[in-house]
Amino acid sequence: MKKLSCRSTNSGFTLVELLVVIAVIGILTGIGIVAFTTTRHNAIASTMQSDLRGAVSALKQYYLQNGSYPTDPTVVDNGHGLVASGDNHYSYTPLNSNHNYCLVISSSGTPDTYHVTDAVPAPAIGGC
Repeated sequence: MKKLSCRSTNSGFTLVELLVVIAVIGILTGIGIVAFTTTRHNAIASTMQSDLRGAVSALKQYYLQNGSYPTDPTVVDNGHGLVASGDNHYSYTPLNSNHNYCLVISSSGTPDTYHVTDAVPAPAIGGC
């Protein structure tokens, strides 16, 4: 004679267990996307600031050689101009007859811009 068992022979996950796993995966994915976006933005900002520091050095060298800042940025660095890395782009503006300048850098990867002037050579957020 066979014994009757109360146990079900069905194996697998219940619907609730599957929904919990899917919810946990969704939460972890959301956290990962936010962390990646923040890291990417910080990397772009650091690159922009580094490019500005290099451009300030080139402009200072030009000033020491010529006694004034250029009115045209293409003459800096022996005619090579101010070169930005990646998707970064410069906007150079002579400010007055003393050849003071404002240099703004922007990137297609972020809406932020940074600028430097001859009076404030440290990169600051925003335009001039």
